Amino acid sequence: MRTLNFAHGGTSYSCSLEPETLGHVTRYGEHTFALPHPSWKILGFSSHHWHNRITIPLTPGIKPEDLKRCFVWDSDHGTTRTWGGQYAGKLPRIQQAWITDSEGGSSND
Repeated sequence: MRTLNFAHGGTSYSCSLEPETLGHVTRYGEHTFALPHPSWKILGFSSHHWHNRITIPLTPGIKPEDLKRCFVWDSDHGTTRTWGGQYAGKLPRIQQAWITDSEGGSSND
């Protein structure tokens, strides 16, 4: 299984990159979720807080290097939101992103 992993606001997240469970969150910090987990899905990312929309949609072929310093958009129990708040006195963004697969390979950025 291919998984997108990213660090945001000091917490690690993982979501599925498989077409049938695309975006389903599988890990949040120390919490893990079995698939399918459709109640919490990553939808995409935006490159600037002025964007009021997703500018980088989540796709199975997403490139982790494109996500650095992006904002996260998700759907949590049907509510679409962009992640806000403060982290270290600034708007939180993705610090790093990488892809892993169940065969043990990874693409780090």
